Amino acid sequence: MTAESPTTRRSNRPASTYASEFRQLICDLTWHEDYFISQFRWDLRDDMKDLLLRIPEVKTLNDYIMQAIQCDNRLFERKQEKQVEGRPRQCKPSQPTPKDESMPEPMQIDVTRFQPLTPLEK
Repeated sequence: MTAESPTTRRSNRPASTYASEFRQLICDLTWHEDYFISQFRWDLRDDMKDLLLRIPEVKTLNDYIMQAIQCDNRLFERKQEKQVEGRPRQCKPSQPTPKDESMPEPMQIDVTRFQPLTPLEK
């Protein structure tokens, strides 16, 4: 850490981890809030910076960090969705699966016929 910047270029770690480390580094500094925001933004990934451009700008470091974490979470969720979308869909097997003898047979409701009760049954 130098006197000019409390951080170094960030890797692909989550924004929440980065924010925690950033807060620890700046806790004893008395810089202006805008400078903290600028330094925090500097070390964000480009995809996060691009997403943050679409959100109304905030004035406090805490609000900016919350926005960054939300953006990072959204990007992570979208990445997960893309991975699922890229997988081939599972098809049901054409052959029936062998029955596990330890499992009880499910109740077969569709074979039951409902008829009104007889006077004797009522």
